Amino acid sequence: SLDGFLRRWRAPRAGDRDFAVKVVVPVTSPRGAAEAIWVALDKERNGAFQGRYANDPFRIENAEIGDPVVFSKARIIDWQFFAGDTLNGAYTTRVLMPNLSPEARKRLEGSLAPLPN
Repeated sequence: SLDGFLRRWRAPRAGDRDFAVKVVVPVTSPRGAAEAIWVALDKERNGAFQGRYANDPFRIENAEIGDPVVFSKARIIDWQFFAGDTLNGAYTTRVLMPNLSPEARKRLEGSLAPLPN
């Protein structure tokens, strides 16, 4: 769950790394009304989260990978982090796996944690 992820982010275990969330960012662009983008989490302040775009924005104008962004919990639609070499979460990525190249799919399948029961 998102709340479980946030608890883990706030108190990471040894080997935990690369905490990120997928955030819906509203845009005013002819390319669409919103963009879902991965954001590397940096901190939380006054109920808002701060991070950096973890991939190049497609619809967000005048933004690029690494740029800072502030957002609310309500905008988070997915989460992921590595525990050692195992990728946890990343549910939107799992849905897209059939569209990946065989090499990319194999690489990702080798690092994904099993889905929770």
